[in-house]
Amino acid sequence: MPSCPPIVGILQTASCNTGSIMRSLSRLGITSGIVRTRDDIDGIDGLIVPGAGAAKAAMDDLHSRNLIDVLRSFRKPLLGLCLGMQLLFDNSEEGPTECLGIIRGTVRALPDNVIKPHMGWNRLSTGEYAYFVHSFVCVPDDPRVITMTVRYGDDLCAGVRSKNFFGVQWHPEKSGIAGDSLLRSFAKLCSEPRPPSPGCEPEPQATVNPGEGSGEGAFRIIPAIDILDGTVVRLKQGDFDRVTLFETDPLALAKKFEADGAQALHLVNLCGAKSGRIDDAFITLVRSIASETSLSIQVGGGIRTLKDIARLLDAGADNVVLGTVILTDPGFLRAAIDLFGQNRILAALDTLDGIVRIRGWQETSAIPIDDACRSVQASRCSRILVTDIDKDGMERGPNVELYRKLSKSFPELSITASGGIGTPDDCRILADAGCTGAIVGKALVSEKRSFKEFSASSIRIISDSMPSVSCRINSAANGINTTKTLAIRIIPCLDIDNGRVVKGTAFQNLRDAGDPIELAKRYCAEGADELVFLDITATSDNRKTMIDLVSLVADAVNIPFTVGGGVRSVNDARALLNAGADKVAVNSAAVRNPTLLSAMAQKLGSANTVCAIDAKRKGTSWVVLVRGGRDDTGIDAIAWAKKAAERGAGELLVTSFDRDGTGEGFDVELLSTIKQVVKVPVIASGGGKSLRSFVDAVKIGRADAVLAASVFHFGALSIADVKNALSAASFPIRP
Repeated sequence: MPSCPPIVGILQTASCNTGSIMRSLSRLGITSGIVRTRDDIDGIDGLIVPGAGAAKAAMDDLHSRNLIDVLRSFRKPLLGLCLGMQLLFDNSEEGPTECLGIIRGTVRALPDNVIKPHMGWNRLSTGEYAYFVHSFVCVPDDPRVITMTVRYGDDLCAGVRSKNFFGVQWHPEKSGIAGDSLLRSFAKLCSEPRPPSPGCEPEPQATVNPGEGSGEGAFRIIPAIDILDGTVVRLKQGDFDRVTLFETDPLALAKKFEADGAQALHLVNLCGAKSGRIDDAFITLVRSIASETSLSIQVGGGIRTLKDIARLLDAGADNVVLGTVILTDPGFLRAAIDLFGQNRILAALDTLDGIVRIRGWQETSAIPIDDACRSVQASRCSRILVTDIDKDGMERGPNVELYRKLSKSFPELSITASGGIGTPDDCRILADAGCTGAIVGKALVSEKRSFKEFSASSIRIISDSMPSVSCRINSAANGINTTKTLAIRIIPCLDIDNGRVVKGTAFQNLRDAGDPIELAKRYCAEGADELVFLDITATSDNRKTMIDLVSLVADAVNIPFTVGGGVRSVNDARALLNAGADKVAVNSAAVRNPTLLSAMAQKLGSANTVCAIDAKRKGTSWVVLVRGGRDDTGIDAIAWAKKAAERGAGELLVTSFDRDGTGEGFDVELLSTIKQVVKVPVIASGGGKSLRSFVDAVKIGRADAVLAASVFHFGALSIADVKNALSAASFPIRP
């Protein structure tokens, strides 16, 4: 009888992106529902706390609905997104305000010497690009709760996990493939049954052993203890009928290894490997070794669910080794990395005659070892443990040729060898073959060799614990984006007139360019980083039409998009955000009433507030135009850009009226002049045509993003053309 799909609740807060998250889950086939009250909590299998707005407003809203204690005591999986992750911490400087206090630490403003907000596609420590929009960053008291980082001036916390609470600083609902993967992984976790025994509930504090993986590139030698029915044994070639008992007290042996200088321990649950389940006795053993030694513990055997991983990590394991499940459930390895972090997860491949075996080596998978390694690498796993079953327990030396071949074929994988290793010389040979570590079992538990002999060899020994992650945020200077990972964004602009995309020159002579939904889908598929929709003839009569369009776009794409045109109030902006937009652009209304920017920033979040500036050259400077370029305000455009940023605009969309639709190139002088007076991101608009013009907008104009319409709508250039040109000019782009 098939099990019912999990129901993922989405907490209704003062955030405005609830609808966008619901649409993303629906697109992925994940059942969801809005959680508004305490009573709504009972019927869900997991909870997502979104993700846009201001911390104080969000906390005030939670207090008003009496939800604080419910969230703090929540025992099912909970995922905080962006602001939702920040709310998990003790307090935030945004407000300032006290937060939920689930994770020890504070939320601090990004420093003044970096561009704020941190907006756009940035590369995660897992290697993928994700979409960020935030001006505040989480700084945990214990960096070991960090599951991923991102580079922006320095390493920033981009993901956390503590017990059943997870968080990411980025927006998975708008992060393409990476975001879809995370949401699927979370839904998978929500679908798993709770651990069977209340005694195995996670401890309230982190129990990860300290120890920084210093000495990068050093060869790790790790003693192994195989556990069968609570005793230390060794199997010959994985045969459960050939068992040798060595020790009845695993904890005593672990302490002996520690006394001999070991810093790490490889703990194998043989009962689990055979049965496919983790029993309470093994959890208790892990907790005992973690609490009574300083060893960094990696655990394998029988791990089949995401909750198994959580239980082991919460018991004190530093790393979890996944074997059978990564072959029987192809998406599992990626899900584990999504939720628990790349540094926590190792893949184990046990091979006999070049074919991977599973379920405690009792069954063949029929998968060649090379194919299995490719699958591991595609799942973003960077560390792999390869055991040659034919050599295991035989003490005749390792299969060096196997490891040399794998190291050459998969240079990005850190390969640890296991099987047949009996002497320090074996380890030196494996190091020469390209391995980064070795698991030593029988030679140590049989006391034929001591760990001191290995540690006294010429191979440096380091801990296999998760490296400590720095959260310094102080190295960017002068308001210039010094990060090498924040991608330059390529943004097609869709000007909307009565539900159709149009384009003209200097805001005049409009011609039809197509259906907005179809164009949005096309640009998303072609690799656009964002979309901008401008209702160029907005009136109160067609406002509902635009909101309906926004909803349709939100259903169709998994990248961010901004909407502007006719927005005159905070309520107008909120309606568009609730319909699925990620940011709202204001132009004429903000010029007439600059307090609109302040109100939007305060109530909806600065990161969601874009000020669009239409500028026309006048003498040696530029003036601001409003009403679609029809009215000259006489206001200096540079002064207005500075004022708009000070009022709370998180981004400026700067269009040159003189260049718009002409193909003469962006006004790089206008752009660079504005960049000298603001520290928020600036989008270049108006005049893009040649590839050189896009490169110049970034290189000379210092734009953070480039926007164009005609060249994309009518096929003069593709998104890929522009990205290739920027990449060739040494600017980072999202692949």
